[in-house]
Amino acid sequence: MKKSAILLAVLLCSPSAVEAQSFKRLSPRTQTFSARVDIQGFFDGFERLVENDTFAAYGESVTLGRKGKRLTYRVGDGTTVTLKSFPTVITLGRGRDKRAVLLNRHGARTTWAAHWGALFKIGRQSFLMLDANANGTLWEKGKDAIVVPGARVAAPYSGQIWTETGGWEIKTVKGKLGYAPLSMPPIGAGWQILNAVRQRAGSLPVSWDEKMAGACLSHVKYCIRHSWRNHYQEEGKAGYSEAGDDAAKESVLGFAYGSTREAMLEQIATAYHMAACINPEVERSGMAIEGTVFACNVMGATERELPTGRVKFVWPPHGATDVQRGFNNTGELPMPIPGSESDYRMKIGQVIMARVDGEGPYALKVTTPRGAAIEGTLTTPSNGVDNPGIDENNGLVILAPHSALPANTLLTATLTIGSGKDQVVRVWRFKTGSLLVRVSHRGRGRRRRR
Repeated sequence: MKKSAILLAVLLCSPSAVEAQSFKRLSPRTQTFSARVDIQGFFDGFERLVENDTFAAYGESVTLGRKGKRLTYRVGDGTTVTLKSFPTVITLGRGRDKRAVLLNRHGARTTWAAHWGALFKIGRQSFLMLDANANGTLWEKGKDAIVVPGARVAAPYSGQIWTETGGWEIKTVKGKLGYAPLSMPPIGAGWQILNAVRQRAGSLPVSWDEKMAGACLSHVKYCIRHSWRNHYQEEGKAGYSEAGDDAAKESVLGFAYGSTREAMLEQIATAYHMAACINPEVERSGMAIEGTVFACNVMGATERELPTGRVKFVWPPHGATDVQRGFNNTGELPMPIPGSESDYRMKIGQVIMARVDGEGPYALKVTTPRGAAIEGTLTTPSNGVDNPGIDENNGLVILAPHSALPANTLLTATLTIGSGKDQVVRVWRFKTGSLLVRVSHRGRGRRRRR
């Protein structure tokens, strides 16, 4: 398929969102075939992660060769090819059939039938666009997929692309594909971090809601006024409002921060707070900070449908690199270890978790390249923590390591749900860095459900 065959969808955008002079042309660098992207179930039928080194292909013929350190090939009809090593991206020749059908780790055919896409750059960041609906076109909102830096996870394409330093809108101007920076709320880098980690986990970004942000600010001011650290307000006290009380119940909170960046980095270094931040159901959000008190509403607008499949998301995501090794320095309420929910002094490792659907039993094992298992405490929907704000462990299977994860190590996580013919096995990999945590946290965030 030639580049000229790519049909560009006209993306709707607000004129106030971008400045015309900021628009820059976007040119895909290479046509690619991505073989190791976590498809996660965000599109119908995409329920399994391809983790072995075998794929079946159809088309004209198969040509397998080597160009430097990169394997190149042309797909073929009904042919199964086993590679000694499966590179992350295999470059395809022009004018060839770019489609393939992959085999999952059990040898069963998946419905991920079009991994053809385009690799492109914005500044120094590289992104991968995938033809998720297998119609031979790219850039279709809600139909195609985007892989952002920091993981190998396909997120539904929304017309926006986020990193921790900014966000961009992909649009067409006079028939030309390009991008322009999104306008940001005056809240600091915490907003970019929230949407960046959501896309990295495979979730759609959230839109800014001024009303929700105002309610968060109302509760922040209430906390400051009364030296308050709870997820509710007491009616009759100065500063009480129904909107602020709702925001208190629907937000992650923190009480000793210097910026929204610091606050969000703490939230993503936890278990239950992190799961709330990347929840695929959330469509809109708002956050506020004043003094050292922070609030971000991540439970007040759960209007999106959950992905199909029994695994809704995993964290750290497949293909993540430089993953921090430890839990945040001041813990969370509750801690993800039964019997020690309030022991913030506990020093544990970065949690590995998945949100799941379906009956157990549940198992989650994490191993090093030599097969050594990471020791930790497992909580599941049927065996979770004792906290009034947590219901059936919020649908999470969490492995809380008893110590920091090993540095600079590729780890393999294997999740098992159910048994017999209905059993689901999910395998993903990520690599740790050298840092225990990304920021020196001073506050303790708390989260409760109504």
